[in-house]
Amino acid sequence: MFAHLNADNGSSEMHTPHGTCMRSDQRGSSLVEFALILPFLLVITFAVVDLSHALVVRSVVTSAAREGARRAIELSVPTGNGASPTADYTEVYSRVTDVLTPAGVSFKSLDVSGPDADHNLTVTVSADFTWMYFGLLNFFGGGGFSNPQTLTAIAVMRKIG
Repeated sequence: MFAHLNADNGSSEMHTPHGTCMRSDQRGSSLVEFALILPFLLVITFAVVDLSHALVVRSVVTSAAREGARRAIELSVPTGNGASPTADYTEVYSRVTDVLTPAGVSFKSLDVSGPDADHNLTVTVSADFTWMYFGLLNFFGGGGFSNPQTLTAIAVMRKIG
């Protein structure tokens, strides 16, 4: 870099190897601006990562509810909940757990109901999700987030036959 004194206004200029010209009183301003913007960029990045993780967990819970409903329509009477399980309910529970466990999702509850008058079986799966950057989301989101957050998915399938 080459510096020379500008005769017009008395300021010095620095020429970079790329041919651009930078005044000496502006050299540090880009570093200061970056230091001011960096915290906001990090907060946005961490919030996007956390919300993306929540969407992945919700997708896994939805898949578990669908798999549980598929298994439920194959069985005779799979209704029940954790308080009064039947043998068929235990098979549905096992299938839902098989989907949730490899993804590392903590299982909260399972409810199987039906068939109703339209021969629909309903499987409701709930799982806990823990926010990684909980404080950041509450800071910008107005405090609407709790930890752990319960994510629930409902799958309804028709039993034919």
